[in-house]
Amino acid sequence: MPVGAEYAISCPKCGYKVKLGGSGIPGKYYSLGYDEERFWSVYRDNCAQQKAMVGSFVAKNPQWKYGLYIWSTQRGTGKTRLSCSILTSIKLKHEISIRFISVPDYLYKLRNSYRENTVDATSMVRELMDVGLLCLDDLGAEKRSEWTDQELYYLIDSRYRKGLKTIITSNNDITGLSEDSRLSDRIREICIEMHMPEQCIRTQQAFQQQHEFLQSMGL
Repeated sequence: MPVGAEYAISCPKCGYKVKLGGSGIPGKYYSLGYDEERFWSVYRDNCAQQKAMVGSFVAKNPQWKYGLYIWSTQRGTGKTRLSCSILTSIKLKHEISIRFISVPDYLYKLRNSYRENTVDATSMVRELMDVGLLCLDDLGAEKRSEWTDQELYYLIDSRYRKGLKTIITSNNDITGLSEDSRLSDRIREICIEMHMPEQCIRTQQAFQQQHEFLQSMGL
């Protein structure tokens, strides 16, 4: 897909279309709305609690006062895929504005904008502060400093004060975060913690997607 191109997904029930261009969602996740049976079926563990929590978050999002903190110590457990599918489904169901960005990418763009003295930093921060539902992916993967702690706290605290929900993914539980305690305390206040099954499903998902593609090609 060309850079800057718009991509629309349609609600399977009513046909309503929403554009994902500019949402920050990686292109490979554009078409993945939340299908709970399809998503959780690949895990060995019983995921009834996680399934119920995510299902409620998607279906009743306007009534939810908390965001989600989705974590596992194992990489490749589906945290990013799940958060993107939640975002697209909520945009379809509730017409809430969405934005996805990884924490390392956010801090990299912010630092470069400050160095180059452009207005990009101000507009980006304002957009992330004001969007209806924000996903901050891979918290804890950034190179930590007093500056990174300060910028992340500023963003998350601003959303907290505006009553806006945030989804955060990480390879650590909230207690295990190395970030400043003010930040981890604020995250604990605004997000319900959800532990993903400690099972790498990346290879299984790739095989499943390839199999479905070949079927669509009549093979």
